[in-house]
Amino acid sequence: MFQLGKKYLRKHIINTYGGQSRSGITTPSKQPLIFLFTSSSGKEFGYDDGWTDDGIFEICGEGQIGDMRFVRGNKAILEHKSNGKELHLFEAVSKGYVRYVSQMSLMSFRKDHGKDKDGNMRERIIFQLIPENTFNENELTSSHLTEGNKTVKYSTTYERNPKNRRDAIKIHGLSCMACGFNFEKSYGQHGKGFIHVHHNQPLHETGETIIDPQKDLNVLCPNCHAMVHRNKKNTLSLDELKELLN
Repeated sequence: MFQLGKKYLRKHIINTYGGQSRSGITTPSKQPLIFLFTSSSGKEFGYDDGWTDDGIFEICGEGQIGDMRFVRGNKAILEHKSNGKELHLFEAVSKGYVRYVSQMSLMSFRKDHGKDKDGNMRERIIFQLIPENTFNENELTSSHLTEGNKTVKYSTTYERNPKNRRDAIKIHGLSCMACGFNFEKSYGQHGKGFIHVHHNQPLHETGETIIDPQKDLNVLCPNCHAMVHRNKKNTLSLDELKELLN
């Protein structure tokens, strides 16, 4: 349907498939599609989208004023799997033009607080998405494998090795190493096996490197993981994060 990295006229996409012309979340009524449009200019309206160090794309829900709610486009993203809808992510590159990033899938969401269009603090919904074309972790067998090979999506991201993720969880467990939160204890079977794995040194700094899950990876809940990366120029260490909690 769409070619990775290709530029499209946003107006042409809307005219072809339908949907809202001005929203960052467009939901064509007659197509099993949801279009997500991200732009650096969204920060002035209280949006702050981008890739995390673990290869997750975080995108703010819609709503420029007041607390965000699970209605309209936000509800569509939340229910896209059960409703059989595909998520397609585009990045604005110039006036009227967008570049296709990837088909995405909702992994989870979190809530935080940030300023709205008027500068007032409000509750935001942050959707955490992963590309649909992730590789098959059953094909990987080595215990300490190379990570960080560059892959062009809408910008340069870095490949993560799922074998290292599994090893980190075997070593560190499934409780957040900062706050101790455990998803299975709180959510039962629905939360079983869920946790974020964090690189102590961001891969965009190290590039292609050999990862030791014992020393190089931590397990964190999404809230603590977000706080680690809150200041993109100064990633917190686990000890610094624990000090903030205390």
